[in-house]
Amino acid sequence: MNIIEINNPLDKNVSDSFIKETLLEGISQLKKEGTIEDNLQFELSIALVDKESIKRYNSEYRKANKFTDVLSFCYDRTENEINGEMLLCSDVIEEYAKEDQLDVMDEFRKNLIHSLLHIIGFEHGDEMFDLQGKLLEEIKAKKNKNEN
Repeated sequence: MNIIEINNPLDKNVSDSFIKETLLEGISQLKKEGTIEDNLQFELSIALVDKESIKRYNSEYRKANKFTDVLSFCYDRTENEINGEMLLCSDVIEEYAKEDQLDVMDEFRKNLIHSLLHIIGFEHGDEMFDLQGKLLEEIKAKKNKNEN
C-alpha cells in the first residue's frame, strides 16, 4: 500500500486530493511502463512551503542560494519500498506557470511528476525529461477520458 502524507498549511490552490491523485497515477504509469517494479511501494511526504523556506532548504541541501519550485529527497530505497520527500513552493510554481503561460495546475502536476522521477533515481537529462513528458501526456489523457 502506498502511503502519501501531505502537509499543506499554506492553503494554496492545490488540493491534497490533486496531489495524491497525481502521484498515484504517476506511480501506476511507471509500473505500467516497466520503469519500476509492480510490487514497489512508496512512502512519500509532500510539503508545500513558502518562498523563504524553499530558498533556505535549497541553500542548505543543494548549495544554491536561490528560490526553486521543488526539492526532492530519497531517504531509503529497498527492493520493495521507496521512502522520499517532496518540498514544493506554490509561489514559485505559480510564477513559473505565469512566465511560461501555462495552467497553474499543469505546472503543479509537472513538478510532482518531476520530483517523483528524482525520488526513484532519475537525474536531469533526455531520458528523464522524455519520460516526464510521456507520463504527463498519459495522465492528462486519462483525466480527459474520465471527465467525458
